[in-house]
Amino acid sequence: MIKGGSLCRVNGTPRLIEGLAFPREEDELKSSYYNSLTTWIDIDGLLAKFGLDRKDVLEGSDKIQDAVHEFSKRLPTYVTIKDVKKRWGNGQEDVHPVAQFEKVRHL
Repeated sequence: MIKGGSLCRVNGTPRLIEGLAFPREEDELKSSYYNSLTTWIDIDGLLAKFGLDRKDVLEGSDKIQDAVHEFSKRLPTYVTIKDVKKRWGNGQEDVHPVAQFEKVRHL
């Protein structure tokens, strides 16, 4: 399975579109350009930038959504919180919440 995004034109504007945002999975494979990036970060440092801590995340605090919206106002990007599944042996899987940051440069 491909994980990342493709460079596409949306209403005439270049945009990086996540694979899951394509109407049909096979459309992602038609793209000429592709983006995938893994970055290691300091979790506590990142949470501090949001005004959150691990307890907020582990307890599913109501503060999370507002913190993400406020933080994203300070960046020329958008931030998405989503769950990523990691499958391992015998049909078992773990679900991990991740913060995804996106920025598209105007060409």
